[in-house]
Amino acid sequence: MPNFISDIGSEEKLLENILKDKVGGYRSSELHLGTTWDSQLSYLLSTALVNYETERIGGYTFAAEEFQNGIKNVVPTGHTFKAFPVMFSHFDTDKMMLHIHGNKVGHEVLGVRGDQVRLAIRVKIVPYPENMCAVWVMIAARFRSSH
Repeated sequence: MPNFISDIGSEEKLLENILKDKVGGYRSSELHLGTTWDSQLSYLLSTALVNYETERIGGYTFAAEEFQNGIKNVVPTGHTFKAFPVMFSHFDTDKMMLHIHGNKVGHEVLGVRGDQVRLAIRVKIVPYPENMCAVWVMIAARFRSSH
């Protein structure tokens, strides 16, 4: 974990890019699947991550309805939205991937198959005293099931 994060936004973007590479590499080498990223969906995930942190520390949520409406606007009719949010207290992307892969829902999102599959990822870092951080990661997919 960095001792001091001077630019949280840059650190979040760096972690997102590393995780995108790892997810794309996993899907390509292990599952023989392509990966297409959806930046609009990724943007919407920010609201959810702020909500999860607010709920964790304060016990209440805000903008949940706005998030749901945003997802409805981005996910086409007949498509499925699936997401896996998780909080870490470290910046180790290898450990993050192991945790996501080891979780049932995380594993499902990583391996989504179907038509028009689009993946999204967002990282939100919340700094705390004593060089501690909550590192929220959400990986999501929207897709149409192929039968």
